[in-house]
Amino acid sequence: MTVELDAAGVVRYLQDHPEFFADHAELLTALPLASQHGDKAISLAERQLQILRDKLRQLEGKLAELVRFGEENDAISAKVHQLGLALMAVVRRGRRARALPGGDTAASRRPL
Repeated sequence: MTVELDAAGVVRYLQDHPEFFADHAELLTALPLASQHGDKAISLAERQLQILRDKLRQLEGKLAELVRFGEENDAISAKVHQLGLALMAVVRRGRRARALPGGDTAASRRPL
């Protein structure tokens, strides 16, 4: 009895049987795959390695971006902290009216 499988059937089978390549590890290096970077064939393991390297590059870029955002947030936080300290010092000295924009209005002269 011969069973004909299309590509979708093969994919379904491999998804339903994740142990397949563990049971047939020799296929990982023996199955040639067409390379996206030329006409030569590469093994499944090499193709997986290429995909993982590409994903690693993307993740490293994203991590660098997140670190940059964190550094910017730290700088903004430090500036806001310094502003808060300066405002508290001004209020303690009773010079709030001159330090804040529109500070000479009646509303700004109310005690905190």
